[in-house]
Amino acid sequence: MASDNPPRWGPRLVVAGLALLPVGLVAGLVVASELRARRLAEQLLVDAAALSRFSRDRPPHREASPGPVADCLARALDTAPDVSRDAPWMSVPVNEVRAGRAPLEALPAAALEALAKHDPWLRETLACTHLTTLAPVPGLGPLAEPLHPRRQALPRLQEATASLAPLRVRALLQHGQHQEALDVCADGLALVSDLLWLEGPEAALGSLGQSTGLATPCAEAVWRAPDDEARARFVGQLEQLMREAPPYSHVMRVERVAQELRMFGMFFTTEQTARLPPGARTMVATSASLARGRQERVGLANWWSACDRAFLAVIAAADLSEPSRTRSILTAQRGFESRWLSLVRVPPLDVRYQMYAESHEALPMSLELVLAAAALRRGQPPVTRYIELRGDTLTPKTAEWRALAIRLPPR
Repeated sequence: MASDNPPRWGPRLVVAGLALLPVGLVAGLVVASELRARRLAEQLLVDAAALSRFSRDRPPHREASPGPVADCLARALDTAPDVSRDAPWMSVPVNEVRAGRAPLEALPAAALEALAKHDPWLRETLACTHLTTLAPVPGLGPLAEPLHPRRQALPRLQEATASLAPLRVRALLQHGQHQEALDVCADGLALVSDLLWLEGPEAALGSLGQSTGLATPCAEAVWRAPDDEARARFVGQLEQLMREAPPYSHVMRVERVAQELRMFGMFFTTEQTARLPPGARTMVATSASLARGRQERVGLANWWSACDRAFLAVIAAADLSEPSRTRSILTAQRGFESRWLSLVRVPPLDVRYQMYAESHEALPMSLELVLAAAALRRGQPPVTRYIELRGDTLTPKTAEWRALAIRLPPR
């Protein structure tokens, strides 16, 4: 006989469904986050592999010789001297000589000795810029092994060239060797460009001293050069370097891949990690070694999406003219701030990419200072973007570089 009061399963199912709904939403969020991270990892793998195969053939600014620049630079890195105690490029005596306010003999004895001792190394290093092909070698190039001895030696090489090359120009000018001085200037500025192409962010800080240190002595060298033909040839070399200089977007492409490998490497599968270039595998291993709970993985996966969009927006804005570049990069950088950060423990990410964009202009600004001096020496008005002429003084427009203003000597 059927009961007059059958069980009321409908309301019970509704209650059970509502109770399980948060569990289902959480599970769905976890799965969606992991799938999103897996897709981002696959795209990053493709981009990392492309960077590791970076290769660029270009006509050297002078004395072209077929061959890979990086092979030559690898030897220079293996033997790079430590001149930080003898001729640091920011010390007062070195700065006075480099700026032409004191003769070479005003250098400390240790600096003079270092200049003579390391001159063969400097000549060989600068000659690397005469080779035709930019491509990575172990320890040098985009995503190079972080602990490779050559990567560790890069700051030493940059400080050595920043210290020695301007003093070499001053020594040559002091002895009336104007052509040789112009050659050092062209090679030294070319070296900055080559390292930025190969190393991107890793070379960015050192490039400031390398390029700005040459601006004043090289402007004086081209001003004082008595040979019009030599001066015209030198101007052509610098104009080519200006055209060939790496854009900021290139540096930011390397930055995006390297930073995302370091921060989100735990999302790479074993199979994906095996397909990465060696240096990238090391970056992923460092990230993967950090213990992360489920909550943090969800937060990191979703923050990765926001970071990647922000990096791509910075790259898209990197080569814009001002004021659009500043406005667009500052807008893009807000994308690094995400509500998902509250779920994760991560070291702070330095995203002052607008400031770094201004620092990246050290090379083209230094080239422009020297080219402007050459134009004025010919009696022509300089074509400028980064500097302005105030009386007989060439002055950078950006306040950060005003100390590099060059007062041209009388003819």
